[in-house]
Amino acid sequence: MTVSSTLNREQYATDGVTAAFTIHFPFFNDTDVNAIFVDALGNVTTLALNADFTVSGGGGAGGALVVNTAPAAGGALTLYREIPFTQEDDYVEDDPLPADTLEGGFDRAVMRDQQLKDSQDRALTYPVTIAPGVSAVLPNPQADALLGWNSAADGLENKALEPGTAVYASVANTNAGAATNEAVTPASLAGSKFNPTGKHHLPLAGSSFVPDTTTAGGGPSVTSTVTVTNKLPFRTLDFDGATQESAGIMIAWPKSSDEGTVSFRYRWIATAGTATQGVVMGFAAIGFGDGDTVDTATGTVVKVTDTLLAIGQQQVSAESTAITIKNLAEGDTVHLLLTRFTGDAGDTMSGADCKIIGVDVFVSTSSGNDA
Repeated sequence: MTVSSTLNREQYATDGVTAAFTIHFPFFNDTDVNAIFVDALGNVTTLALNADFTVSGGGGAGGALVVNTAPAAGGALTLYREIPFTQEDDYVEDDPLPADTLEGGFDRAVMRDQQLKDSQDRALTYPVTIAPGVSAVLPNPQADALLGWNSAADGLENKALEPGTAVYASVANTNAGAATNEAVTPASLAGSKFNPTGKHHLPLAGSSFVPDTTTAGGGPSVTSTVTVTNKLPFRTLDFDGATQESAGIMIAWPKSSDEGTVSFRYRWIATAGTATQGVVMGFAAIGFGDGDTVDTATGTVVKVTDTLLAIGQQQVSAESTAITIKNLAEGDTVHLLLTRFTGDAGDTMSGADCKIIGVDVFVSTSSGNDA
């Protein structure tokens, strides 16, 4: 016979039902056929002839393999041929030379060549353009060492790392995606946009604050506005220009917070007033744990003054200095108190409302999640 097919190995996707599989490559004996099953989780099982599967056909042609139990769905069954590297034919001097026996020996030799080629095709190899004299011999294994090229780039050697040394990607390179050949660690990512720890932004809508209705005039009011030309609807929390008013909000504080200081800035507009006039907004906070009394004074107020640019334009204040949340502990609820200090010398936009669009709270976290 001729060996016209180069196939030495084939693979079937398993469905949990099919147990019979066609063997398309030629083989001689049942023992030439091997089967390996890899399940959906990557577990590898080498099947045993007769114990796990049976084979029919062969004799230089293909055949069939039947598994005793259908392989589980989602896996892969690999069938491959493995011809022994032995000489099975005995030729006696002056005896007739049977053509079938001679050809069978040649066929086995070709099949062995094919299985060697299949193995070589799955091996790491150098390109054909590699310079002569480059060695592929691996060095002896060495604990905690890396494999790399020697200084002449013509052989491989073990590369030892000095204790405590590493190459880190810089924050700038990591953010830009420009780091190469560098190890990325939490320490090297400090300040990076890829790092879950560090300073984070907690945006709060102005209309989410609850007015202190016990103050004169009933506290700041929530107003709905629609722009004249482009019809953009939004809400603001309007603080009076003549009377000191406050509003607050309760939020569950993230457990990932480092329980240190916070800072804030505010976004606002005005429909009255004069450019360069100022408003003064203050921020204070207190934490409440399970069983704590809610009616408790907040921590120290920190103020931020901002100057009106123009009527109808959004204004964004500078970020405040550090604010200490009084009594803060992990898992607390935090009350944030926002106040306009109309009596402060810096609040010169008297008689005109400061319309708060939102408040940005900046929190530092020390862990990657709130688990």
